[in-house]
Amino acid sequence: MKLLNDFINLFYPNICQACGNTLLSGETIVCLQCRYELPKTHFVTEKDNFVEHIFWGRVNLEHAAAYYYYFKGSKFQKLIHNLKYKGSKEVGYELGKMF
Repeated sequence: MKLLNDFINLFYPNICQACGNTLLSGETIVCLQCRYELPKTHFVTEKDNFVEHIFWGRVNLEHAAAYYYYFKGSKFQKLIHNLKYKGSKEVGYELGKMF
């Protein structure tokens, strides 16, 4: 089965949804380089973080956080764009696993 998948990948390679490079064996959806470079916020471990401040007085909540920073033109923006506008459900599943 692996041999068949390798043969198919010669003509239809799996590409990283963030940078467009060919995925190596064992990589799925997002390459290891992009996973490393995605800008984490570390808000999950911080009480009274920036995201919580946005919702104060608007919604009754105990804790809120963002896992990654979202910058225009970033790799994370490309992942969200693929999920939201191109219907790439596998990007959503992968981001969920990464969180």
